Amino acid sequence: MVICAKALLDANPNPGIADVKKAIRGNICRCTGYKKIEEDILMAGEFFREDLEIPKEPKELHMNEHFNRPDAARKVNGTGKYAENYA
Repeated sequence: MVICAKALLDANPNPGIADVKKAIRGNICRCTGYKKIEEDILMAGEFFREDLEIPKEPKELHMNEHFNRPDAARKVNGTGKYAENYA
């Protein structure tokens, strides 16, 4: 999905939701729904277009704050394990 998103943003730095859906349609997500992924691709486009600074991760979490899952980087890079990998 990351590669598809990057290719989309390289070709179209300001995609719409229909463009995002089309770009990732061949990917199957095993850990979440696609809504957040689609929103994140649109947000990444905004960060690239406007050269925004990536916010630092919070040191402590509060209600309704976003955070990265501890295994997010491994899963994005294809090295993370899912529950069925342990069976």
